[in-house]
Amino acid sequence: MIFLSMRTVVLAYLYITRDLAKDSRRHIIESFISQFGIVLYYINYAKLFYLYTLTSPLFREVFWKRLSFFRNNIYFPPNENCVIQNRNLFWKNV
Repeated sequence: MIFLSMRTVVLAYLYITRDLAKDSRRHIIESFISQFGIVLYYINYAKLFYLYTLTSPLFREVFWKRLSFFRNNIYFPPNENCVIQNRNLFWKNV
């Protein structure tokens, strides 16, 4: 919640001061604070992935199955005699 309010404050400040003449130092400071606010905003959501991965057996099971599926079919695609249907591999009649 703190991260969301920080982002809101930064956006409000940038909106209020948009018509003021600013030197390059002030632009750099505002840009840094804005980027830092964006990082904190996304960390707030990214932490849920790690929390769920560590605590939920069902989430881990589904995650590893999908990771395995993509690894096997994207990095090591099946040969041309193989067709993917409904996430299962079926061999063509050769």
